[in-house]
Amino acid sequence: MKPIIEVQNISKQYRLGVIGTTSIREVLNRFSKNLRENGPIGMLKGNKQNENSNDYIWALKDVSFSVQPGEIVGLIGRNGCGKSTLLKILSRITFPTEGRAVIRGKSSALLEVGTGFHAELSGRENIFLNGAILGMRRREIQAKFDAIVDFSEVEKFIDTPIKHYSSGMYVRLAFSVAAHLDQPILFVDEVLAVGDTAFQNKCINKMRSVANSGRTILFVSHDEKAVNKLCNRGVYMKQGKVIALGSASEMLDLYSKEKDLPQVA
Repeated sequence: MKPIIEVQNISKQYRLGVIGTTSIREVLNRFSKNLRENGPIGMLKGNKQNENSNDYIWALKDVSFSVQPGEIVGLIGRNGCGKSTLLKILSRITFPTEGRAVIRGKSSALLEVGTGFHAELSGRENIFLNGAILGMRRREIQAKFDAIVDFSEVEKFIDTPIKHYSSGMYVRLAFSVAAHLDQPILFVDEVLAVGDTAFQNKCINKMRSVANSGRTILFVSHDEKAVNKLCNRGVYMKQGKVIALGSASEMLDLYSKEKDLPQVA
């Protein structure tokens, strides 16, 4: 059986001072500058001088691993090790500098609280909006609407503009929409940290149910108990590189031994 996710030698480079800026104007300006400085042949070969420049940083460097259908895999490591950057690449929010990812199936992503939500719209309207953004048809959303609202526990406020929601209400609704999609792959990044303990456990149980139905989950969280409870495999990352692969418990043990040590640049 072919892996449902293949990460093949992915590297991601950012220029210091402009991390996170990805406007079309900036991309075009960088392209124009590189073309002037390196010419068309140099553009095809890549600008290798950036690798050793103090103006650039590698957020990811030569990351490779694969995920089989139905697995729940936890990305484990300190803040800044590249976990979130990797999920953004797999979700096609940003692109790798080098390498590629092969995704065999449709995916949905819950990377930030309320991504794809509109603050002026009600919870009801945002369910339909976000569902459409994530690839659901209107009749599918209608069929699952009651289950989404019931799981999110915001029924009382469903017709209130979400700008008046607390962060906990926001994340409950966002997670509920993503979790009720039928797409085979789900990327989840730290969103459970916003909810209370009871809702976090509810989400973990929901994701386990989702995985048992054959869907695949790539999960990022600093909650070691959640990772250990939910994931069957782990990818331990450090300074933008994959250090080890194995069972979730083995990777958590390795992380626990190293996380209190000073990090060497």
